[in-house]
Amino acid sequence: MHFVVTDPNYPDDTPTDCNLIWSYGSSPKESARCNNSQYYIRFPEGAVDFNRFTLGLERVSGPIAENGQVLLRSGTQWSCVDNPESGVHLSCSYDGVLNMPV
Repeated sequence: MHFVVTDPNYPDDTPTDCNLIWSYGSSPKESARCNNSQYYIRFPEGAVDFNRFTLGLERVSGPIAENGQVLLRSGTQWSCVDNPESGVHLSCSYDGVLNMPV
């Protein structure tokens, strides 16, 4: 999974890339952070099903506390395709800009 965080409360720290790699059916690393180390990446309900999961971001430190969540589910702007090419079992993408209230 790759996404970019832009945070108007912390313009000097963002945008920053966030990257995660984990196997389908398992949970991602609990202490995962975005590349600038200022945002924890959370999956409050687990992320064993790429078709439906809650993505959370939490600011590590700073004067403005931030903690947000958003549900990603297939059939919305989040879409997943089974077997899009040889060796790829599932490919998912988000069409647009995902806004997460904090």
